[in-house]
Amino acid sequence: MGLFSSIKKFKGQDYDKLKKKCQGAGVLFTDSEFPAAARSISPKGVPPANVVWKRPHEICEKPRLFVDGVGTGDVTQGQLGNCWFVAACSVLAGVKVLWNKVIPDYEEQEYSDEDPKRYAGIFHFRFWRFGEWVDVVIDDQLPTVHGQLIYTHSRERSEFWSALLEKAYAKINTSYESLDGGNLCDALVDFTSGVSATIDLLEGGYRSDDTKKTQLFKQLRREMDDYALMCAAVAARSKAEVEQRTELGLVKGHAYGITAIKKVPIGNTTLVNFFTGREKIYMVRLRNPWGEKEWNGPFSDGNQLRPPDGPVGPPKLSPNFVRQWHSRAAAAGRPETPPVPTPARQVYRELMSPPAPAWLAEKEEKRVFALPRESAEAELSPENPFYEEAAPAASAPPPEKSNLGSPSISELFNGLEEGDKTPLPPADGRRTAEPARSPEWSKISESEREKIGLTFDNDGEFWMTFDDFVSNFTDVSVCQLINTSFFSFSKTWKEEREFGHWTPGVPGRSLDRAGGCLNNRSTFLNNPQYRFDVDEEVEEVIVQLSQKDQREKKHEGALNLCIGFHIMKVEVNRQYRVHRIQESAATSDYIRSRSIFWRDQLSRGRYVLVPTTFSPGEKGDFMLRLFMGSDPQLRELVKEQPKPSCWPCITPANGVVVVKVVSATGLEKQDSLGSADPYVIIRCGKTKVRSPPVKESLNPTWNCKAIFYRTGLTPIKIQVWNSCLLKDKFMGQATLRADNSPGNVTEFELNLFGKTRAEANERRPGKLAVEVVADADMAAV
Repeated sequence: MGLFSSIKKFKGQDYDKLKKKCQGAGVLFTDSEFPAAARSISPKGVPPANVVWKRPHEICEKPRLFVDGVGTGDVTQGQLGNCWFVAACSVLAGVKVLWNKVIPDYEEQEYSDEDPKRYAGIFHFRFWRFGEWVDVVIDDQLPTVHGQLIYTHSRERSEFWSALLEKAYAKINTSYESLDGGNLCDALVDFTSGVSATIDLLEGGYRSDDTKKTQLFKQLRREMDDYALMCAAVAARSKAEVEQRTELGLVKGHAYGITAIKKVPIGNTTLVNFFTGREKIYMVRLRNPWGEKEWNGPFSDGNQLRPPDGPVGPPKLSPNFVRQWHSRAAAAGRPETPPVPTPARQVYRELMSPPAPAWLAEKEEKRVFALPRESAEAELSPENPFYEEAAPAASAPPPEKSNLGSPSISELFNGLEEGDKTPLPPADGRRTAEPARSPEWSKISESEREKIGLTFDNDGEFWMTFDDFVSNFTDVSVCQLINTSFFSFSKTWKEEREFGHWTPGVPGRSLDRAGGCLNNRSTFLNNPQYRFDVDEEVEEVIVQLSQKDQREKKHEGALNLCIGFHIMKVEVNRQYRVHRIQESAATSDYIRSRSIFWRDQLSRGRYVLVPTTFSPGEKGDFMLRLFMGSDPQLRELVKEQPKPSCWPCITPANGVVVVKVVSATGLEKQDSLGSADPYVIIRCGKTKVRSPPVKESLNPTWNCKAIFYRTGLTPIKIQVWNSCLLKDKFMGQATLRADNSPGNVTEFELNLFGKTRAEANERRPGKLAVEVVADADMAAV
């Protein structure tokens, strides 16, 4: 199944038709479905004061969708509490095979100096919602205050892809306000169509178990090579702790994008380690969506200045700051629009850093306001002078732009190239006041630092060892991009997808499909049921259960349901709904979340998966996705039992019997090595079921279970055969009457006999252990 098998037009808006219409009329597109109005910011609440919607050319002179390509450092959080979305954007920016799908036809959407008439003020983006890709059209009007974008924006004033992407995401969720607080995994799934999971580093025991820690590093590294998107967070134990910093500089209740996972060699190559290999340390690179507030521990960028106690967040403009700015700006003859304040330590570094190279000379002059302390509400004072720094000419050439095209074949097969922007080339000749680098970096050679793209900018991106990562973060969100293409060297999965509903109804009736979780044993099996097969001896299975997102109704107080699922191992030939709770194979967590993820191994056999809400009687829609290496043959079980035949000559079934052949002992030797490869065939009337063979055993365990709908007390025959290369060999059989015993499991130990009538009383070596449930009520099991 391709990344984009079908695309739905959100609100029925066709990007190509709308753009051509605007170009023909010579006007810029205005989106009536998501207007530049207060209700697009906050449907019921009060939007920020003094908001003015502006188009990019009204914000800067030469707007661009991308400036010098796309990089993980492009995206910076604004006034919304949507670090979860910004972190997902930051990670997405590093994987061009994905972002050029979310931002389709980027070259055609880019601003053009050569053909300005081509621009029509219209953009479109794509998100994966509830099983389908949705194309969202927007105009380019963005909310600003005093000429500054107030929500997600790029560090480059003239770059607008992140702000426009956020607007499209706000539109599909009804408003900007709906993005205030959210689930990181949801954003990652919306960008990729992948399946997401959260790894609890505390509950998982990764901090104390070195083996688990090593396995986790290998797992995350492998998944990142397979295009997985990842983020990490430090959980806040209360609302008061949100945005508080830890002793080592990490922000609680805040999402960080994971942009690289690597093994980094220590020291330089010597004659000895040339043959033995250099020692390597496990390292992780992360990025804070705020564009600052980095890790202060080992391998940090430097000994950074500490902020005051209390919450920290993206800088904001206070009313008093704006009033004083206008007053002093008028006296000084400076621009009237105040800049967004920059935290003190970043300003200090910019004031004392070397001049920018020549290729930045054409960019706007930096105007930075130096703050005496880091504060969300900065004020002017005589100690904070205006500062302007014009980039002088130099001879350094501009870096090459990132390749915005589709990935090469080698990329697809061998992993991703780094998606980061080319770092600024260092300048010589002036001393800098940049904080001292962490001494641990002296253990890493200059060449290795270059390979991993190390910079010491205060840009929110930093490195840390995997040990420190596991010890300081509490949760890791991983969005796995399941490979369903045969044209790949990585593991290929087969995906099956089903849509269903939880519908409350009269208990016991077919319309009652909302029975709640397994705690509600009397109603649990009323839920929708789906069967699938595992054909291999042991196979890895991935399940994602999703419900329709209620975020778009957030302003009405709507919440997602608490959902999960239970998996039972059933008879290998079951075709009808389960009426009796059977052997448990797995149970997911139950969470009030848009999606539930489960991944584990299951043994060969048929299974029934029951998706449920936690409480009975709740109504909702869901989507079930199941991934396996082989075809899972996922099907919903709808019918309760077989219907009588329309032919009067065929006697209808009037009972049901479940036979489980557990094992055999003392079977006859079948080969020169004194062993056998036995399997069983269970027959009831004209229906039969065969088990897989057990290799080289005279005492095999099969646990083969089959269900039969029979007329009267049709006997059950169980035959044992030896699997051979040319022709299988009969080893013995047993016959079982299996009288009805409602609700009871009857155990039998059966002797083996010959196959023909003449051999019917002839004993064969071996005995069978069998369990039987028989009932005249066909809906009993």
